[in-house]
Amino acid sequence: MMRMRWMALAVVALASAGGCARTEVLVGVATDIEAPGIVDLVRLSVTREGVELFHNDWDISGIPNVPNELPGSFGVFSPDGSETKVGITVSGFKNGSVVEVVRRDAILTLISGKTLFLRMGLVKRCQPIDCGPGQTCVEGACQDPLLDANRLPPFIDDLVTHVTCDSGTQFIDTSTKQPLGMIGPGDCNPDELCSEGTCYKVAGSTGPGIEQKPDAGPSADPVDMGLP
Repeated sequence: MMRMRWMALAVVALASAGGCARTEVLVGVATDIEAPGIVDLVRLSVTREGVELFHNDWDISGIPNVPNELPGSFGVFSPDGSETKVGITVSGFKNGSVVEVVRRDAILTLISGKTLFLRMGLVKRCQPIDCGPGQTCVEGACQDPLLDANRLPPFIDDLVTHVTCDSGTQFIDTSTKQPLGMIGPGDCNPDELCSEGTCYKVAGSTGPGIEQKPDAGPSADPVDMGLP
């Protein structure tokens, strides 16, 4: 299965300490919207304390074996291991960057020494929804974009191109129009909930998950959140 590989440059140059576990979140972007008919461009923005550190656009062709197709991934990391609070916005556009069709926001604090996974879905159910300030649309429901990163699952490569549970959205490979495959048993554990095709720990449970309430496609080299 082809998925887009987003090549994002580190926005700040600062070497990480050798021998330390990575402090990072890998964001998997997936959609159930066919390209290029409804969405033909995806935009990524990363902010820290309201200041934009990274911004890039990728054309989505919907053609097999062409770069920049969904699903894809990018990394946001703290080079010195500090627990940095970041904002991430992924948007789908039509006619280049003219018309925003769908948008997904997330705010979280990186967890020192952990590399975690967060799915951000651009889905049909959020196309007509304007959640207003301080909210984001997740699979058709308006939610607080603030996430508890302690409840995110540890990152493995297969999480980008597969789902682990059925949350009601049929995510697709935009180049083939085929649904993403399932890994694992397809059910979340009793202390987990299913959101955007991913199992996350529920509030009050222990271990990593999400707040309740693209060789492969975009994958960005990690966005460095360190200070110059």
